[in-house]
Amino acid sequence: MTLAAHHPEKQRRGDYVVRPPRATDTIGHMLRGVYGDHGMPEDMARLLDRLDHVKH
Repeated sequence: MTLAAHHPEKQRRGDYVVRPPRATDTIGHMLRGVYGDHGMPEDMARLLDRLDHVKH
């Protein structure tokens, strides 16, 4: 689901656009089912946390 502001056929303020799943969504679910969802590696989580705190 995305904000309608990003949709070329925006009708009203605050509307949402719900798009059908992409073909790659099924592949991602299948891979998580086979290999398990172990979450994000700690080093990657730390780097993303640092990016969240960068002042522009």
